[in-house]
Order: sequence, then C-alpha cells, then structure tokens
Amino acid sequence: MFKKWYQNRSKELLYLFLFMYFSSSNLFPFLSGYIYWLISGEVPPYGFYALLGNFLLPVVVIAWSFLYLSLSSVFANRKKIRLTILIIVSIYSLIFEIYLFYYLFLAPNAPEMAMIGILIERSDLQLRGFIFFYVISIIVWNLITGIHFSIEGIKSEDPRVRLKGKILLLAFIFMFLEIIIEGFVLSGILLNLVIERIIGGLIDIVTFILLYLGFVLPKWFQKLIKVENKD
Repeated sequence: MFKKWYQNRSKELLYLFLFMYFSSSNLFPFLSGYIYWLISGEVPPYGFYALLGNFLLPVVVIAWSFLYLSLSSVFANRKKIRLTILIIVSIYSLIFEIYLFYYLFLAPNAPEMAMIGILIERSDLQLRGFIFFYVISIIVWNLITGIHFSIEGIKSEDPRVRLKGKILLLAFIFMFLEIIIEGFVLSGILLNLVIERIIGGLIDIVTFILLYLGFVLPKWFQKLIKVENKD
C-alpha cells in the first residue's frame, strides 16, 4: 500500500496505509516483548507495553476519518461538517494521549496500571479506564462508517464500484469477527495469548488483503474475476 501511495501520491492511499499499518499497533508490544522475553528471560518494563501499544492508536481513527470523509458521497459538498468531525476526533484523541501520558509518567503513583491496563502473560495489556473506552469507541466508529461506506459502493451503478463495495463490506465483517474472537472469546476460553494473537493475526491478514483489493482493485484482480468495465 505504501508503494501504491509512493507511485500515485494519492492522499487517500496514504490514509489507507496509515489506517492498515497502525491498526496492528496492538501487536507491536506483544511481538517485540515476547521476543525480548525469549532471548533475555526478562520482561520489558511496563511502560514499554503501555506506550508502544497505545500511543499510536489515534493514527488509526484519524487516518480512517480522513479517508471516509474524503470519499463518502454523504460529505461530498459538506466541507464544514467534515472539518467539524475531524476536529472532534482530533480533540478526543488528544485527550486520550494526555490521559495515557499522565497516568504513565506524571501521576503521583505512575505508572498507574489500574488506569491504563494490567500486564498479562508477560507480553500484553488488559486495558483499563479511559484507554479501554477509547479503543472500544474508535472500533465502533470505524466499523459503522466502514460498513456505511461499503454499502454506498454496493448501491453504485458502476460494476467496479459495486465490486469494491462488496469486498470492503467483507473486509469490515472480518474486522468485526477479529475483534469479537480476539477480545471476547479466546481471551476467556483458550487462556493462551500466543494462540489468540496468531488467530487474530491471520484474520487481520485476510482483512488487510480485502481492504487492499477493495480500495485499489488492481488490474490483475479485475482480469482474474473478469469484472465488467462501465466504459
């Protein structure tokens, strides 16, 4: 995706790259921390997990908001509404960052784990407080707007746009399944974070492939499925 953006210099492709890449930021501390533990036999500092896994989350919601508001037909001629939504999302994300840094570095008993997250299985955080609420809220926002954007495409008269909409809808369905499976099912049943992350990671890969196909619709894919040209 980064290569596509570099070739075309499209802002939308840059937003999509940032959204896709940092959507997996929750895996950053898990992977690097687990490798560190395997090599050294020691657990990295708590701040390593709390900071690396959370402070980049606003990039996800801001990048997606830019992408959605730029491409959705609902906001095509509503510049003020687009700007208002982006300002609200940015302020909300700034509050999140202030909260995170305060309880991680500045609070009297910093780091206050009960306000950020509890370290589990040596390599991941079980989120708490406003951090948990923020993550849930951006997931809901991304899913609702993503599904809405997909349905817009499905209703188009252009067969290529309809195909994009169907693929994107499937991508957001997989994203929803990944959230449910990783966040609510496996955490309480398998009691094995590695298995949970592997399964979640595989679903992420499928999701990102579908997002790429849905937004870019490369020529080789069009030829593969013999999509009809409106022209």
